[in-house]
Amino acid sequence: MSVVTTTTTWFGSRLPTAEPVVHLLAAHQPDIRSRVTRCGKRGRTWQPLSTLPNEGTSWSRCPTCAASLRPPQPARRAAPRRPETTSDDEDILSAYATALAQADLAPGTKRIYLSRLRSFLAFLGTAELELDGRDPLSDAHGRNHAVREFRAHLKTVTGLKPTTVNNYIAALDHFYGFYLQLGRAVVDRERLPRWAPKALDPAQRKQFLRALERCCSPRDKALCLTLLYAGLRISELVALDPRDLIRSARRTKLIVRDGKGGI
Repeated sequence: MSVVTTTTTWFGSRLPTAEPVVHLLAAHQPDIRSRVTRCGKRGRTWQPLSTLPNEGTSWSRCPTCAASLRPPQPARRAAPRRPETTSDDEDILSAYATALAQADLAPGTKRIYLSRLRSFLAFLGTAELELDGRDPLSDAHGRNHAVREFRAHLKTVTGLKPTTVNNYIAALDHFYGFYLQLGRAVVDRERLPRWAPKALDPAQRKQFLRALERCCSPRDKALCLTLLYAGLRISELVALDPRDLIRSARRTKLIVRDGKGGI
C-alpha cells in the first residue's frame, strides 16, 4: 500500500496546508484515486477520520468516498420474513398475548411463544389439511392432526433442527393447554441425542480460580464462585436475593426462585 500526501490545488480549490490530505491507494483497487477525484469534484468538504500509525500525520477523506476506502464489511443477515396471517389470526394472537401477560413465564418465552403461534396460524391458512370439517382450534382430533402436519412441515420444508421443532411443539402445548383449555396435542417429540453437560475441564477450572484470586472485588468473586459451584444460569444468578441464601452452623442453602421452568 502506498501513501500519497498532497497539499496542492485540487480541482481549482486549494486544500488546507495545515492538515495534509493523505489518500490510501490499495494495490487491489487501482480506481480508488479516480473515485476520490470524482468525489472531490462534486463536494470539497473534507474531514479528519484517523491518524496514520507510526506517522503522526492527520489525514482526511471525502465523506462521500470514505466508505469505499474502508475494508469490506461482512454482509448482514437478512431478517426472517414475517408469516402472513389473516385478520382472524391477528385477533387470536392479540387475545393470546393478553393471556400471556398473566402467565408465569419469562418475557423472552412469551415473545417466542407468540411468534411460533403466528407461524402455526399462517401454516393453517396456507396448508391443505384433510381435517374432515374439524376445527384445529376447537376439536381435539383436528388439533392433533394439525400439529402433526405442522411438525412434518417444520422438519421437511423449513429444515429446522429437532430441538427447535420440539420448542415449537412446546409453544403449541402452552397455547392449547393454557389458553384454549384443550390440553396438549398428542404428538411425538423429536428424539434428541444425549450429550453430557458442558463443563470446565480441570485445567480450565484451575485457570478460572487463579483469575479470581487476582480479583479485588468480593462481590465479583461471590458471583463467579456461585456460577462455578452451583451451576446457575446468568438469569438465575442476577435474580437472586440476599434472603435466598440460608446459612446455618452445619450447611448453607441457596434457593433459586426464578429458575427455568419455575421453582
